[in-house]
Amino acid sequence: MLKKVTVLLWLYLFTPALMAMSQVPTERHTIIQFTNSTPHTLYAYIEEGNNVDLLTTEVLPLSTVDVANITRTNVEQNITISLSNADYSFNLTQKVTEDELAFGFDSSELTIAPQTDNTIQQFEIQLAENDNTIAFNSENLHLGGRVNYVLQLHDKKPTIGPGNEFSLLSYNIWATTIFGSKKVDSRLTEMPAVMSGYDALVLTEVFDPIRTSKLLKQLSKEYSFTSSEIFKLGKIMQSGTRILTPWPVEAEKSLKYTNCSGIQCAATRGVIYTRINKQGYIYHVFATHTQSSDDDTNRAARLAQLEEMGEFIRAQHISADEAVILAGDFNVNKIGLPGDRDQMAYILNATEPENKGHNLSFDSNTNYWAEKPYLEYLDYTLTGNDNLQPISASQEIFAPRVLTQSLWGIWDLSDHYAARGYFIYPTK
Repeated sequence: MLKKVTVLLWLYLFTPALMAMSQVPTERHTIIQFTNSTPHTLYAYIEEGNNVDLLTTEVLPLSTVDVANITRTNVEQNITISLSNADYSFNLTQKVTEDELAFGFDSSELTIAPQTDNTIQQFEIQLAENDNTIAFNSENLHLGGRVNYVLQLHDKKPTIGPGNEFSLLSYNIWATTIFGSKKVDSRLTEMPAVMSGYDALVLTEVFDPIRTSKLLKQLSKEYSFTSSEIFKLGKIMQSGTRILTPWPVEAEKSLKYTNCSGIQCAATRGVIYTRINKQGYIYHVFATHTQSSDDDTNRAARLAQLEEMGEFIRAQHISADEAVILAGDFNVNKIGLPGDRDQMAYILNATEPENKGHNLSFDSNTNYWAEKPYLEYLDYTLTGNDNLQPISASQEIFAPRVLTQSLWGIWDLSDHYAARGYFIYPTK
């Protein structure tokens, strides 16, 4: 009898609270989130009222922001959030009814009527004559939840040109599980598509042996040559640096740096050199990954490594009428330490082309994986000053991103953005 009384008392006290917890709130708040995976700032606008608050007026390149907060009551309403720049505009359309929120998209090129499918949906769209993908899904709308939109500009890769043109992609792929890399399998699976179509690749942090072997095997279908790994006796790790190219390689050499500092001495730091023959034009490509961090001790070790690299380049006695290109993760932060970048250029006797892309290659404000609070420019493609000079040279920092299920909401394939150089030399 006492047990029955206890149960009844418990039900009397707690049932109202449990019922309240299980009931859908009569007023719900839904966040509209937008990811701008383009190099252009977008400006947001809504009409006043309609139970919606605009949370920002601009969405910077590569950023993810909460654009609006919709208060959902029993009032039916149609809400339009407009995003635009000087070249195009489009609308994020929301239809609120008593029980649900439907979401869609509208532009002069594409209209997707508001719907309630919460799975990831992707649509191709042209904006200002450029190919893009608009994708969206929703989460927990029955409680308020969030609608996620992403606009992603399709990458414009350089096409393989004649012998006097050379394109190079430099990318730190962050395949270092031992140092905290995440989702390595998912990220590396998507990389071959990003890396396709260049005259050479310079990859750094190619460490996880099984996973990176799969990546290199996949890349070998296009890039017939992959440089050898370098390893210094007494070290724990190899260099993790590779040069890949589809063109004949006439020579390959390497240097293991003697200078290092602290825990980073566990890895074999060095420089790899290949002499590439593209249709009779010779390109001397040097790849490196130097000591990281910006305190005095690590800076000194890094500059000493760059001195070793410069001496190694000069020791090759390269003809003045042949091109020299240097690439990799130099870990020289020209944003925080512009003097070090100038010193790097002096030591290597090299020139950095104008960057036509993002202003950071390690950007914790926009890259999901980049460690906060770092905002740095570390990755470069350079040309040698004592050798054949390009008649045109450019560098572009860009964000390799995907919209796959496994990386939805993450987007980025590495904690670094990639650097690509495009060089045109005189014809013979």
